[in-house]
Amino acid sequence: MDLVLNKYFCSRFGFDTFDDFRKFMKEVDEGYDEKNKSNFFYALLSRGEQLRISKNKLEEYDLNITQYVKHINKNRDEKVSVKYFQYLAILFTEIYLDNFFADPVYFLNDLNDFVQSINREIGFSMKDLKKLAFGMATGSGKTLILHANYLQFLKYNKGSNKIDFDNILLITPSEGLSDQHMREMAKSSIPCKRFSNETDSLIQDDSFKVKVIEIHKFTENKTGNGVSVDIESFGNKNVIFVDEGHKGLSGNAWKNFRDKIVKKGFTFEYSATFNQAISNNNALSEEYSKAIIFDYSFSHFHNDGYGKNYEILNLKKDSYDYQDILLLGNALSYYEQKLVFDEEHKMANEYNIEPPLWIIVGGSVNKETNVLDNTEDISDVLQMVLFLKKFLQNENNWSVQTIGRIMRGESGILDQVGQEIFPFGKFWYIQERFGHNSNSISDSISNSIYLDMLQRIFYVNNACYLHLIHLKNANGEIGLRAGTSNKFFGVINIGDTPKFARHAREKAIEVSSSEFSESLFNKIHRPDSEVNILIGAKKFMEGWNSWRVSTMGLLRVGRSEGVQIIQLFGRGIRLKGKNFSLKRSTELKEHELPPKPIGILEKLGIFGIKADYMERFREYLRQEGIDIEEEKQFKIPLKIKIKDDFLNKRLFIPRVNASNFKNEVLVDLKLDENINITVDLTARAQVLESDERESFQIYEQRENRYLKEEYIQFLNWEEIYFQLLDYKTENGWDNLIFTKETLREIIENNRYSLYCSEEMINPTTFEEIDFIEKIVILILKKYIKTFYDREKHAWAQKHICMEQLTKEHENLNFAEYSVQVFSKGESKENFVKFVEEIKEIVSKKIDDLWNGTGNNNYLQNIHFDRHLYQPLLAQINSQKIKISPTGLNSGEQRFIEDLKKFFNKNSKKMKGKELFVLRNLPRKGVGFYEIYGFFPDFILWIKANEEQRIIFVEPHGLAHGWNERDKSKENLSNEIKKIEKEIQKNKDYKNIFLDSYIISVSSYEQVRGIFEGKSRKELEKKHILFQDDPKYIEKIFTY
Repeated sequence: MDLVLNKYFCSRFGFDTFDDFRKFMKEVDEGYDEKNKSNFFYALLSRGEQLRISKNKLEEYDLNITQYVKHINKNRDEKVSVKYFQYLAILFTEIYLDNFFADPVYFLNDLNDFVQSINREIGFSMKDLKKLAFGMATGSGKTLILHANYLQFLKYNKGSNKIDFDNILLITPSEGLSDQHMREMAKSSIPCKRFSNETDSLIQDDSFKVKVIEIHKFTENKTGNGVSVDIESFGNKNVIFVDEGHKGLSGNAWKNFRDKIVKKGFTFEYSATFNQAISNNNALSEEYSKAIIFDYSFSHFHNDGYGKNYEILNLKKDSYDYQDILLLGNALSYYEQKLVFDEEHKMANEYNIEPPLWIIVGGSVNKETNVLDNTEDISDVLQMVLFLKKFLQNENNWSVQTIGRIMRGESGILDQVGQEIFPFGKFWYIQERFGHNSNSISDSISNSIYLDMLQRIFYVNNACYLHLIHLKNANGEIGLRAGTSNKFFGVINIGDTPKFARHAREKAIEVSSSEFSESLFNKIHRPDSEVNILIGAKKFMEGWNSWRVSTMGLLRVGRSEGVQIIQLFGRGIRLKGKNFSLKRSTELKEHELPPKPIGILEKLGIFGIKADYMERFREYLRQEGIDIEEEKQFKIPLKIKIKDDFLNKRLFIPRVNASNFKNEVLVDLKLDENINITVDLTARAQVLESDERESFQIYEQRENRYLKEEYIQFLNWEEIYFQLLDYKTENGWDNLIFTKETLREIIENNRYSLYCSEEMINPTTFEEIDFIEKIVILILKKYIKTFYDREKHAWAQKHICMEQLTKEHENLNFAEYSVQVFSKGESKENFVKFVEEIKEIVSKKIDDLWNGTGNNNYLQNIHFDRHLYQPLLAQINSQKIKISPTGLNSGEQRFIEDLKKFFNKNSKKMKGKELFVLRNLPRKGVGFYEIYGFFPDFILWIKANEEQRIIFVEPHGLAHGWNERDKSKENLSNEIKKIEKEIQKNKDYKNIFLDSYIISVSSYEQVRGIFEGKSRKELEKKHILFQDDPKYIEKIFTY
């Protein structure tokens, strides 16, 4: 499907495709500066001439998005932060609604001009402009987008083009999903209620309240009482939000109902599976190509590092001969996750992993059968229950012996190429836990594993019977208990429970009932739920929300329903991630490999019965661009060679433990006469360029203004205080304290310079009073940061010490790189061959690599013989290899190469001087990050006799913006001289000199806008140089 609307919005930012836009934005860190401008804003602003939106508009949109997120977070315990793709979805909508309500005719013409410019034959009509659709992968936060869209619509629905709507409706496919939406909207402070035919009428006194209704309740020409609602009662001027928007697209009735009630209204639709639902319908494809404003498919989601890894294991034989063995393998996979979660609980908490949950979904619940022993006629759900019974009873020691077979790699179930699907070592954590790394897994070891499974999963100590308890107080639920345990280890969630209970009794399963037990399913999503296994049919595919799903058993589910399959897949692939990043640990911007066991908890296992079903599942994932083969990996150590003769040169290095500042110093915010911060709210414009292409700025007439006491007293100081407490928490300033009285004192004593128009500080309405409150918060944020930074810098200058560089230093003690080799779809033979090739390079050819003559397609040494160790590896642009510590990026590589060229060409200038270089490992080596937000990539020593000049260099890709934390680096070259002065007070270090440089990898022309008009020369004075300057290395050596 050709998404022309999406292409239009990508073009507004200078991108031909969303994929190009995605690659640009995904490198931008989340976060805000003290002016509440996001890092995404600065990144987009850096697009310069390619940006087809004014800076003022972009700034306005960014501030609006910040306000929406603030509104959504107001009553949330777990605050949400927008990821880059969520930000873009909201930003695109922001631009769309602004243009639509301001001048829809102009907007329509602009869209059609764009369509012609890209040679498309379709055209937009005014009717087309009244629908927006969002393709969002399950787990990517479409609920957050929906909530933001609601706030956006209310903001922009005004003026001459305002829609005087009758209702705001949220249409869902099921009551379960309706309940989920009601809970989420309550968290986001969005008013909502269930639509009721009895209490809702044409005239509403709560028109901004979202009324939630299921799609199947719409009808025409209603007769009788019932819960259905005649669409005529809604009118045709409604604003509707449609979740699972693909529902009903394959037929006419439901879509027609939706279209009728929004004929003069507006539609927002959301789905993870638009493409699949309309792929064979040309008319729908054209309609949605003009409606889908944002499409973030699962392939984008997963390739960006979000969500879990996954493996798909399929029972190849089209029979049930090996079904129970596969299910036991499924049970072992779940048990290993449970084992890791229980024994590595601190790690699991750090990465926000919920207690693992095993779900088993069957295509059928109840089947009538005449021949009880014919298992093909037994329902899928009952098949699973019979397996649990068999496992728990362990008749003839079947469970223990089968565990041994699987652990030894002898299950007998083979994959498509004839390989064992449970090879030895697959369950490595279980093996290590029970102390056996050889494939001679004895019966006693297997028995120990079995007993531990019983305890952790089923809450019993020995083999026992299975009990089913019909929970009559919980609709459609049957609880599962083992032996004499009073804990429910599982729950069956289905429709006709009495009928299922009868079939279970026919299979000699004990069934009883309980009149008083509460629902197990309704609490299963909670971390304190004791339920480990959820069994059911299609009932809970939609409208069920849980972060616990860790492994799945699928028995003939949706053999012809690709949409349902991917929805179910999405239930398990979601991940909160460390720091709520939504990302798996291997994709985080951290420079050490995550703990190995976390990979077990961050992998969704899918175990399928019936090969024809799984093949369709696999094909669906292939179409989504998803790699479906299980990935293998192998670690190879690569030793580094340290130059001991360089270390004997007595190279010194500074050290400061910034965490001690928080532990040792209590920062009590005070009124300080020496602090006067500046807040500039005047407009500015770039008006001309000099011959040197350096920009100049003009400003509105600037006059320093102060807030009047008569308005200050009306401000909500309680709200200001709490907002600044949030600001303190966001910045991690745990040792900072302040009071409301101090905050007010700072404002009343005018410890600021405010440049703004006179109208801004002379309000005439309550809304304008609110704006003054925002100004006060902005002033106080800058004051607090200035005060805190001053205290921190003063402390740091007195606590930085010098030490001699040794092999024990963090930059040298890693001893070896870890080279991880991944299969990435390779056959076993090719993967083994590839591993052997890398092994040969790091063993037999290591000397060539150290000397810089052994570079190859996979391992590149950026060789410079003045570096303290070899090799200095480059970052690998391959999905097949990862190295830790991470290799040099392109900007860092160029710096080393430029430094090498300068050194080799300037032997006369370097006469009497020695140069030494060391790569400073991120977050591990020498850093001023906690103090100055600076973590240099390289340390240079220029040594001449007793004099030693230490230079810290950070090549920085500024094209993605220059936020407030980065701006503090502009003064680092001055601050580091203060440190130098303190160090030189010690006579042993009187000949040590310090310097720092930021090297922009981006050209001056690309990024000059973010430096607010500063010329190259002005930036050079602050030690900010540009890599495209042929003399930038020379300038480092001559300052």
